[in-house]
Amino acid sequence: MRELTHSSVVQQAEWAASGEVSARELVEHSLEVIDSRNSSLNAVATIMADEARLRADALDAQRRSSSDLGPLHGVPMVVKEENDIAGIPTRYGSAAYSTPALADSEVVRRLRAAGAVLIGTTRMPEFGIWPFTESEAFGMTRNPWNLDRSPAGSSGGTAAAVASGIVAAGIGGDGGGSIRLPASWCGLFGLKAQRGSSGEARPRDHRGRPRLPQAERAVPASAERWHRR
Repeated sequence: MRELTHSSVVQQAEWAASGEVSARELVEHSLEVIDSRNSSLNAVATIMADEARLRADALDAQRRSSSDLGPLHGVPMVVKEENDIAGIPTRYGSAAYSTPALADSEVVRRLRAAGAVLIGTTRMPEFGIWPFTESEAFGMTRNPWNLDRSPAGSSGGTAAAVASGIVAAGIGGDGGGSIRLPASWCGLFGLKAQRGSSGEARPRDHRGRPRLPQAERAVPASAERWHRR
């Protein structure tokens, strides 16, 4: 069995596409790490376990019947809770929002189209205001390397999820350092996407992906084309 903890996006996509490790196995590993670490980290806000398992099983069935697989086939990912996911409240770190989103945001749609498996949303400070991840409603998110310290913000939940090995990559957002600060504080590589490249970026709101350094040095060209599209 491959060592899944802190494996890279590239490795996970290759293993899932070849069948060496199934998408379901990758998802179960992520859920196990959530179960063991999230109570102390408070990184993941909404855990999408049932949906993720169904999605993984569908992707494994697709692999057995087709070679036309996405560049992120079977890779578990998390999404900062400022991005709409159909059926999940987009909370923006606040208790004020409880109505489930009606449809996926563009960045979520593209992740699904690329074959990723969404396993949850991640914590952020209320409305993304602060450079640390804490709110009165949901408490403090902690740095996996030292629980007495912050993972910064506002994408601290995603950074903590990646740094702790819950996932190899996740979606953040950056208008004034909200990817760059958590990436720095958690020892990750954070990409602030060029304006408009995600298809949804507003003037002060860019989407990007905090990731482990070794995962990003050999991202397949197809994945890069998908990200820049």
